[in-house]
Amino acid sequence: MMMSMIIDTQGWLGNAPIALNPWRIAAMVSIAIALCFIYKANQAERNH
Repeated sequence: MMMSMIIDTQGWLGNAPIALNPWRIAAMVSIAIALCFIYKANQAERNH
């Protein structure tokens, strides 16, 4: 996730740079929280 954010903001790989703004930060935080919930749910299933 961090690498994609760096590529977007720097304009690497021939893409136009995309500015980092509060909406993009909120989206990344939301994705990270969702991934944590998915990971914890999978861990709980393995323990039962």
